[in-house]
Amino acid sequence: MIMQMIALEFNKLRATPAFWISVIGPFILSALVFTLFFFGGETRVRQGMNPYDFFLSMGWNISAFFLLPLYVVLINALVVSVEHNNEGWKLLLTAPVTRFSVYISKWISIILFILFTYSLFVVFLLGFVYLLSLLKPEIGFSGYSPDLHRLFWWFFKLFVASMALSTIQYQLSLWMKNAFKPIGIGLMGVVAGMILMEWKHVDYFPYGYTGQSFLSMSQGENHLVLHEYLSLVYMVVILAAGWFLWRRKQFR
Repeated sequence: MIMQMIALEFNKLRATPAFWISVIGPFILSALVFTLFFFGGETRVRQGMNPYDFFLSMGWNISAFFLLPLYVVLINALVVSVEHNNEGWKLLLTAPVTRFSVYISKWISIILFILFTYSLFVVFLLGFVYLLSLLKPEIGFSGYSPDLHRLFWWFFKLFVASMALSTIQYQLSLWMKNAFKPIGIGLMGVVAGMILMEWKHVDYFPYGYTGQSFLSMSQGENHLVLHEYLSLVYMVVILAAGWFLWRRKQFR
């Protein structure tokens, strides 16, 4: 039943802004990094530096602190707002499915959207860096190759770091009919996460987790660290608490 609901969600959203943001967003981010290197890459890459890894690192750097968390905020609001319009929740809850299936399938669909977008980002980054190596060999690509193991950890750590933020925004989007409200709260949280990055207790502030994951990778920590484990704990606790409250919610 839940798998059928997830398939229904994707079928419903494939022609919406949520889908196109998920595809076009990572392409534009990757193209931006490509442009930065195409016009001035020779001055950015120092002697002895692996240009592939530097390119990929810059891609995650540009996105981790603001753009990826902002995407998580937007995708939650856009996916859930579909049901707030035209009495969508009432129609769903009168269908022969359980309320829990509706609740969890919507959340899983959002997580899969995020996984899809992060995966596309990896594909586009690799595609653009290989294109750059062909067009700009003078940057120093000869003799080097991308560290795919390290790239996997960029991807995995930032995805895990997004789980708490996404679950919080999912709850806000469920309870607020106006999509601009959870987006506004999320935007303020992401900005606060950037400001508090040096705070000693930032490990407990989910809106700064993707930026922290980038910093931990920059320090050579190719493994999960405290805030990423906390992200998973927050995810489970908030999802369970949200279900406890939402199962009794009345839709008028």
